[in-house]
Amino acid sequence: MALVSRLLTARAKERPDSSAFITGADGRALSWRELAGHGESWQAVARLRGLPARARIGVLIGDPLLFAAGYLGALAAGLTAVPLDPRLTESELAASLARLRVDVLVTDDPTAWAGVETWAMAHSGPLPVTRPSTTARPSAGAATRP
Repeated sequence: MALVSRLLTARAKERPDSSAFITGADGRALSWRELAGHGESWQAVARLRGLPARARIGVLIGDPLLFAAGYLGALAAGLTAVPLDPRLTESELAASLARLRVDVLVTDDPTAWAGVETWAMAHSGPLPVTRPSTTARPSAGAATRP
């Protein structure tokens, strides 16, 4: 989604150190510069891993700032972000990933893995940690959805 990428870049140029998101619980903040950097990180990692445009990224992140960075970063990279509830059980997560045809799971939970390529969401951006044994992506051939 080039629009999200352009929006983040423009906002980062206008007010780079202003807070884009602030957590209410502990007052941590994510600046526009950091958020735009996440978009660039997502683009680089997606290109490096050979993800097709609109590949489906399951976003399983409990930390609100990392969730915002992961979700918007994926959109900025032209990927389809699918938010997932971090409270799902392992079997519910596996069923959701299969039903939604998720290509990559990005998470801040190092124990989460459900048979798809898994990336850890760090403050610097996504970091690939596992790769599935098959080269076919679950969303290949799936109908385009909004």
